[in-house]
Amino acid sequence: LDLSRQTPEDPAALEAVVQAKPEWIVAATSYAWLGAELKFLQAAKERTGAKRLLTGYAATHFAREIVGRKLADVISTGDPEVACGHLADGTLAAGRPGVLMAGALGELVPAQEAYVEDLDTLPMPDWEPFDRSELSYFPLLKRRPFLTMLSSRGCPYACGFCPYPIGQGKPWRARTAKAVVDEMQHLVERWGTRSILFRDPTFSLDLARTK
Repeated sequence: LDLSRQTPEDPAALEAVVQAKPEWIVAATSYAWLGAELKFLQAAKERTGAKRLLTGYAATHFAREIVGRKLADVISTGDPEVACGHLADGTLAAGRPGVLMAGALGELVPAQEAYVEDLDTLPMPDWEPFDRSELSYFPLLKRRPFLTMLSSRGCPYACGFCPYPIGQGKPWRARTAKAVVDEMQHLVERWGTRSILFRDPTFSLDLARTK
């Protein structure tokens, strides 16, 4: 469910979650709306009984408070695919790399960040469930259909004001140029994409790869 274009107070947003009858809710978080997001997820839990796995730098940064107040069951640390992979495999456990959970006494059990070392092994995003006609980056990118891509993750500079090192790690990891171009071609041929926005923190760190 793409609820980013709806306000948490919109009854239709919560009802969409309830109708899905989830056992787990995997939700991205943000600094700007973390309070509203946690409140929405609490309401969803009360209606569905679903457990909550949070991704994103905001949840990671405030993991101790969120888990301590029982506002989430799991918080990913590092690449979200790691914790979500454990969820899919039934191997979630407190202290496992990439997984932040409460221990027996309700305290947050520390865990190392975990990352996907070879980003080329990840599948291309599935845009089928989303209303792509609503997506745009006007006025900078005027041509539509418009979609986004992520060709690398992480940033080695670790500036104190920036959330990317928290959310994606300090090691810079990049997909190969071939994998990036293959996805661009896929977006054009499958979805008729005419504009692509790269969401990399440091897209041009390796200039040879960029060229």
